[in-house]
Amino acid sequence: MLNLLQTQPQLNTPHSKLHTQLNTPMTLHSYTKQELASMYCPNANGENAMRTLNRWIKLNGDLQRELRATHYNKWAKSFTSRQVELIVKYLGEP
Repeated sequence: MLNLLQTQPQLNTPHSKLHTQLNTPMTLHSYTKQELASMYCPNANGENAMRTLNRWIKLNGDLQRELRATHYNKWAKSFTSRQVELIVKYLGEP
């Protein structure tokens, strides 16, 4: 007998990888930095996920330049939809 609870996606955040599991494109809108980092690093705790995403951004000079053009602030709590679009452009969909 099939257990329906086992077929439901296990999500860490409201937006976590559901688009991939359902074969739908990722919705590009503003995300908190924590949400987006958790999508890219679902097995890491929040702090490590943020540290990893920030490191990937720092290592990508083109991404950094384009983010600066959007008035990116490393201390802000969220990414704008345009910043999310740029991150996905350079890092791929989470």
